[in-house]
Amino acid sequence: MAAALLAGGCKKETPAPTPAAGPPATPATVPAPAATAPMAAESSLSSMRIDKQTWLFPPAQLMLEKKGRQLSARLYSEEPPAGEASGYGGNFFYLDMPLEVARYEQLGKLPWRYKNTDTHRQDSSSGIFLEGGKQQLQPADITVEFDPSGKQATVYITGQFYQYGDNPDQQTAVTVPVSAKLLVQVVQK
Repeated sequence: MAAALLAGGCKKETPAPTPAAGPPATPATVPAPAATAPMAAESSLSSMRIDKQTWLFPPAQLMLEKKGRQLSARLYSEEPPAGEASGYGGNFFYLDMPLEVARYEQLGKLPWRYKNTDTHRQDSSSGIFLEGGKQQLQPADITVEFDPSGKQATVYITGQFYQYGDNPDQQTAVTVPVSAKLLVQVVQK
């Protein structure tokens, strides 16, 4: 698929219950990035709901590139700071998506769908990586929708991913639901 791309993130967050009205009874906590990992404001963090847990990631980017007559999209989380990359223990994601549209303006008209029935672990840089890659989630049956707006877009991910633990001998996966609404910066090549 695509060349390996390291990207950065934060540790998981256990969601706090949200009452229908009024302030929360206890403040919701978002793990602070380590002092050695300066990051943009918390509001720019991305989050994904994975098997009933909310996981935090660095800000998301969407790179669009013309491949022949169609666009190709790479959705990924920003890289960790240079000094932290080799021992990075956070979360990151990378999805390479050949699209069926020719121009950026058409991006919101046709979602990208992917289905893989092979549950065996693939040697791929595409997926969601938790805890520095200790857990890998590879797309099983997903839909990605785009809502472009200038140099930003909202990207919606829904579907099932195959989840593998940190044991490289684990070849079969557990299927988990994943959903996300990501505000991304759009980069066109």
